[in-house]
Amino acid sequence: MSIYRNDFDSNEEYTTAVYNAAGITETRTSDGRDAFQVPSSDGSKNYTVSYRGYRGGGDFVNTWECDCPAGQHGRNCKHVKLVVNTTNLICDELGL
Repeated sequence: MSIYRNDFDSNEEYTTAVYNAAGITETRTSDGRDAFQVPSSDGSKNYTVSYRGYRGGGDFVNTWECDCPAGQHGRNCKHVKLVVNTTNLICDELGL
């Protein structure tokens, strides 16, 4: 299935459609940060991927976290990779 920006009335509708097509649901953490629900490989549970951006030494630093077993041990995981790749695709399409 192809998703085209011109098929939607707003960037928000387009963004939601792309995330949903990837199996990602947008949400927020209890402290108000943007977050995403991503299904486990077998579909038996959802993991929460959250984002935190901050200035560090003059540079903007992105921090992605996932509550899956790999993420809880500070390792990169496929859930974060899926969210980052999908977000980058959306940003590229929207010229951001």
